[in-house]
Amino acid sequence: MIKYLLLFFVFNSLQKNIKAQSVPSAFTLEGKINAPEGNIRLIPMGSGFYPPGFNSDHETKVVKGNFIFKDSIYYPYPFMILYENNVDKRGYLSGIFFIDPGLQHIFCNKDSMHKTPDLENNTMQEFLGSYHDSIHSPLNNYVRAPKDSVLFQYTNAHPNSFVALWELIFATSERYAPIFDSIYTQFSPSLKSTYAWTILGKRLTVVRTISIGKIFPRLLLRDIKDLNELKPITGFKKYTLIDFWFAHCGACISEFPELKTIYSSYSEKGFNIVGISIDKKEMVNDWENVIKEQSLPWTQYLDMNDKETENLGINAFPTNFLLDENGKIIQRDIEPDQLKTFLAKNLK
Repeated sequence: MIKYLLLFFVFNSLQKNIKAQSVPSAFTLEGKINAPEGNIRLIPMGSGFYPPGFNSDHETKVVKGNFIFKDSIYYPYPFMILYENNVDKRGYLSGIFFIDPGLQHIFCNKDSMHKTPDLENNTMQEFLGSYHDSIHSPLNNYVRAPKDSVLFQYTNAHPNSFVALWELIFATSERYAPIFDSIYTQFSPSLKSTYAWTILGKRLTVVRTISIGKIFPRLLLRDIKDLNELKPITGFKKYTLIDFWFAHCGACISEFPELKTIYSSYSEKGFNIVGISIDKKEMVNDWENVIKEQSLPWTQYLDMNDKETENLGINAFPTNFLLDENGKIIQRDIEPDQLKTFLAKNLK
C-alpha cells in the first residue's frame, strides 16, 4: 500500500549526546540547489509533536541557486525540502533530513526526488552511519518485526537518541506493537522531559485502542447526505472495511477502482466499505466531486478538519481497518489484493 504521509515517512537515524533543552537554540540552514531560481519550503515532518509556538511555515526564494532558512529549535527536528520552479512549475521533494541547532549547509539535487540531500551535522552523520547500518543490516532484511527489536536494542544502548525517538513517533503513525511501550520507557530522563516524548505517550495510549483484536471506537462523523449533524457509523456487515482518505490523496484514489470491483463482488455476501474523509470545510466540494467522479457506491462520512482521526493518531493515508461483525479489528492496512483473497476464503 503506497501511502501519503502527513506525518512523515518512517526513517532511521541516531543522534548522540544531545540533551533536551528548556529554551530553543537558533539554527541557520544555508542551502544550494541546482536551479537558478524558484520557491522553496522547509516542511516539518513531525506534525503535532513540536512544542506550542513552533513556526511550521518556512518559505523563501532561491536566488542564483542559493537559499537560507533561520529559526530556532529545542533539539534535532526532521524536515523535508519542497521546491517549485517559477517557470514550468516542476517540483522537487527531498527525502527526510535532520536540522540541528547552529549553522549547517545543505545541497539539494532537484533531479533526485525523495533522496536525502547532502547535509553535514552531527545527527546526519549518525543517520548515514552506525544507526542506519544497525537498522538496515542484511540480517534484518527490512522486515518490520526484527527492525522493532533492533530499535529496542539500540535505544537501550543509546537512551539519549532523539532520532530514535522520532523513529518511534513515525512508526506509531502507521501501527502499534507492544514492543513500542518498552522502547518508549527506555529513553533517558533528559529526553523524557521533551514535548515530543510526552505527546508520544498520549499517542501510544490511543493506538493501543485501535490495534488488532480491539473493538473499533465509536466515532461521530458527518454523513454525506447530511453534513450538519454528527452521527455514528452505521452499515456494518460480517466484514466491514473502514477506509480513511482525503480528496487530494493520490494514493487513496488509486485504490478505488480495485475496491469498487471487490465491493461489487462481495457486497451481497456480507461485505461493506465505509469511507471516512478528513477534508477540511473548504475542501468539501472537492471531496464530493471525487466521490462522484469515482462513482463510489459505499457510504461516505466526513471527519471535518480531521478531529476524530487525529485523536486516533492516524496521519498516514490511506489507512484502513477490516472489522468483523462485532466491530473487532481483525486486520489493519490490508492491501486490495489481500482483501480479495480474504473475502474469497471467508465469504462463499
